[in-house]
Amino acid sequence: MLARFLWLGLCVAMTIATGASVQAQGDARQASGERLMTQAWSAYEEALFSDALELFNAAQASEGLTLEQLLQIFEGQALVAHATGESGAMEQALRRIANIDPRHTLSDLSPPEVSAALLEARASAGGPIRVQTDAEEIPGGVRVHAEVEGDQMGLVLGFRLRIRASGETEWRTFETQSAELRLPELREVEVIAEAVGPGDAVLAARGTESDPARYTVGDPIVTPDGTGRGRRVALALTGTAVVLGAAAVVLYFVLRPQADTRPQAPRVTGP
Repeated sequence: MLARFLWLGLCVAMTIATGASVQAQGDARQASGERLMTQAWSAYEEALFSDALELFNAAQASEGLTLEQLLQIFEGQALVAHATGESGAMEQALRRIANIDPRHTLSDLSPPEVSAALLEARASAGGPIRVQTDAEEIPGGVRVHAEVEGDQMGLVLGFRLRIRASGETEWRTFETQSAELRLPELREVEVIAEAVGPGDAVLAARGTESDPARYTVGDPIVTPDGTGRGRRVALALTGTAVVLGAAAVVLYFVLRPQADTRPQAPRVTGP
């Protein structure tokens, strides 16, 4: 018995240590990205543009970036490109900013020319990036699928789905565009879908922990309001049939031979 308790204690300790190690690695990666950004801005302010660009690119390739940090990296790349006369690279960086957040404003470090170029980029960059989700009932559960819209610059690199049955406290996380959740009975499911970009930054999301997307499982294809696509199709077909039927009645009365109601001359018969 004592050996079993010792073994269980060892397992719990290893689990806690593993979780702490993973968290520490994530914090280290995020700190690395922040450190690279700080060095990049320092190099830019010292007019070391080649070093600054290299550091901005390294920060973009790191992990654990927030969306605001990613936008700052793109801004830094645009400023370096402007300073070195690379107008094409500057416009590309600004279109990335506008594609993610058309309302984003640049820092005070940006000269008027770059701010004006951002206004032009907003007109052609598309966006903002949006995430849409749907859910399909499958035998024994539900399949959730995410799609992205407005990603004109191709910034979305992957998806993160978090799913749970209504009433549960723990989320199940999937690093995929589609995921399946087994349900012992038909229930409502809650979904958070994130579109992930450079640096693991979340570019857009559908649902939050406090207000997730909700799907009622039960229709062949379920949607956030609990109605099914199949049901909508049936309603559409019914409506079409009604319209066609009404049109046929109208055509019948319009095209059928009409009785001649004009006054007639007296008909003369034989003597």
